[in-house]
Amino acid sequence: MTTMEAALTALDRAFGRRTGRTRPIEGCSHCFSAEELRRLSGPLDAIPDSELFHAVFSWGSTLDDSVPWLRWIAPRLLRAVAEGGSALDPEMVGCRLYAARWRDWPEAEAIRVFCETLWREALSDAEGAPRLELCFLVPLTDTVEPWLAIWSQTSGAVADQHFRELWQAWGTAILAGRLDVCCYREGPNIAPVLRDWVLAESGHRALQ
Repeated sequence: MTTMEAALTALDRAFGRRTGRTRPIEGCSHCFSAEELRRLSGPLDAIPDSELFHAVFSWGSTLDDSVPWLRWIAPRLLRAVAEGGSALDPEMVGCRLYAARWRDWPEAEAIRVFCETLWREALSDAEGAPRLELCFLVPLTDTVEPWLAIWSQTSGAVADQHFRELWQAWGTAILAGRLDVCCYREGPNIAPVLRDWVLAESGHRALQ
């Protein structure tokens, strides 16, 4: 079992089986049919990706901002973030879970371990994309510092490669002093923190 598989198993164990039904969620009758709302409150595996994406996107607007419902679907959302290939936008998932105050949930520790595992794997995988993972982790946690601290502790050619990729992608915004990776809500400006971190790391990691 890989580290990520273990983290996902721990998530499933923490949240429990999602094969029954949760309390019905309400939504705009022009945007969601009665059958769609029924499926959204049922077994996770029975919810089509397209309907789940629509519901998460609409949560808090044309769909009720029900925290119990978001907690019900959270294991499916987090697994989609880890596995990729889904219509679900990881940044949107992070924003919605942050709004639902996931740190107050009984499953918060399992989510924290999942996030750290996701981040460490991205840093150590040559095909990974830590910059894109930050677009999930920063909206979810409202901070970038803990993730940069882990990166600072991660040595090797792959972590150095990702350091260069981040600078190539975000260097202009970092130097301009403004970078907010939360499109679905107002998030923290991470440019000043990244600027100081890049300066500190550039002593032993090449920018080019």
